Amino acid sequence: MAERVLIVEDNESLRAGIKVSLEESGFSVQDAASGEEAVQKLEAESFHVVVSDIRLGDLTGVDILKKAKEVNSGTEVILMTAYATVETAIQALRLGAFDYIQKPFEIEQLQRPICVNDGAAKSNCGVDRQTIEHTSAGVPGACYEREHLIACRHPCAESQSRALLQP
Repeated sequence: MAERVLIVEDNESLRAGIKVSLEESGFSVQDAASGEEAVQKLEAESFHVVVSDIRLGDLTGVDILKKAKEVNSGTEVILMTAYATVETAIQALRLGAFDYIQKPFEIEQLQRPICVNDGAAKSNCGVDRQTIEHTSAGVPGACYEREHLIACRHPCAESQSRALLQP
């Protein structure tokens, strides 16, 4: 099953561009043009990742972050903004944002954190746990998730973006 992503962006052309790019990368993507629409979708469906602009007409990206975590604490939230400040970034990260991206950005900057997020990095590419554990036995620092990413040659690995790899 493809990772489910919700994009919350009031700029229609940016929202459409992000949606197409993520769908082409294999994600199941829904979008919302406003904060209220995003809240309705968050309450009705489950998403692995929410990508939200910070400045929306009715709510803020921080409001979306709080709602996403309230509905499903496992949902990762990536906030993006053209008006980045250190204070906003710190607030977002303290509230549980997975990443904070400044606009304009290359799509790879957005794809990488989504790919590294829990499920996409562990997608099934035909290499099972036993095979990986057998081939990496005795290798210092080897773990299933790391070796799985290498074995699968996940398309996200081609990105030049920085990433936070979590156990």
